[in-house]
Amino acid sequence: MVREKVAVSTRTLQWKCVESRIDSKRLFYGRFILSPLIKGQADTIGIAMRRALLGEIEGTCITRVKSEKASHEYSTIGGIQESIHEILMNLKEIVLRSNQYGTCDASICIKGPRHVTAQDIILPPHVQIVDNTQHIAWLTEPIDFFYWIKNREKSRIFQQSGPSL
Repeated sequence: MVREKVAVSTRTLQWKCVESRIDSKRLFYGRFILSPLIKGQADTIGIAMRRALLGEIEGTCITRVKSEKASHEYSTIGGIQESIHEILMNLKEIVLRSNQYGTCDASICIKGPRHVTAQDIILPPHVQIVDNTQHIAWLTEPIDFFYWIKNREKSRIFQQSGPSL
């Protein structure tokens, strides 16, 4: 067996914030440097940190949406410009803030034609919307737009899937 020499730095690891900014009400950005690292360590540390940090984020999010007019996620409804899938993705992007744990119900009840935004969601008083101007859908005809929404409050929210129908 041949042993390879592995170069190990004796320098102390340094963690430094290179850049941080607030891009919008919903989007924060930060860039950091950790050095010195040997080959392969950066990927290993980066993946582990990402998973650990995302797993610990607590927040409030929309987890379930129900509409009597939608038969399935990929259907469309006459008088609404977006498909059901697009509406669900728009609802997923809405950032909510709450100081309580558990679940709560919310709803949207609008008559078109008009632009439906996050401010049209009727929520309990302890849940706030961070950006009320977020787009949900365009109603192009005089139709009723009614959705029941289930929110999960103050829990670890990282999940791959969005709200389900």
